[in-house]
This record gives sequence, C-alpha cells and structure tokens, in this order.
Amino acid sequence: QIRVVEPNDVSDLYIEPGMDYCTLVTCTPYGINTQRLLIRGHRVENDPDVISVVADALLLEPVYTAPFIAIPMLAILLVVLMVVTGRQARYSPEELDAQLPARLIKGVKGKVRSAVKKYMSFLERIDNGSKKQ
Repeated sequence: QIRVVEPNDVSDLYIEPGMDYCTLVTCTPYGINTQRLLIRGHRVENDPDVISVVADALLLEPVYTAPFIAIPMLAILLVVLMVVTGRQARYSPEELDAQLPARLIKGVKGKVRSAVKKYMSFLERIDNGSKKQ
C-alpha cells in the first residue's frame, strides 16, 4: 500500500490489532517536502530452504588495514613538519642566547612606550574636561 498524506495525518500509522505491518514514512515531493509518502508492507515468512544469504563483500580485519592507512598519513605529517621547521631561521644555541636579552629589552621598551602614550592621552582628556567646566 502506497499513500501520499498531509504531514499532520497520522491515521494510517495506527497499529491494527492482529496485523503485522511495517510502514516507511518519508517526505515528498522531493525538495519541497510538503507532504508525506507512506509505504506499508506486511511480514512474509521466510522459507529457509529457498533463501540463502551470501556475503559478496571481502571482509578485511582492521588489524591489517589500519597500518596501510596510518603509515602513509604519518609519513605525510613528518614531511610537512620537516618542511615547516626547515623554513625557520637556523641559529645556534649561543646565537639565540646572545639575541635573547636584546629581544626582551626591545619588546619591553615598545610596551612601556605604548603604555606611557595611553596614560598621557588619558591625562590630556581629563585636563581638557576640567578646563571646559
């Protein structure tokens, strides 16, 4: 049984005593979805002599497939990491130790200058505000 109904019409979904139905509900028309498509079927007993299920797919154990996926991914990650770190400036530890104090002082001086400028502009605004009154 196939029916197209309004979304709020659930009368075809009620359980019928003594009947073994299965109803598939989906939206229709495609892309508009203003109605519901109901497809109802009833259970059919299987005859074990007639029906045989055969697996057509090849089943591989994850223990064997995981390395084939993980090893290339790790190799790619290693190459990317080597390229990125290779682009950085190469300094010896002694050169880095010699440059560190100069870099710290330069950074601190810039922050102090910025803070002093902000404080001076704040004081000027206060001073201008008191002169207007």
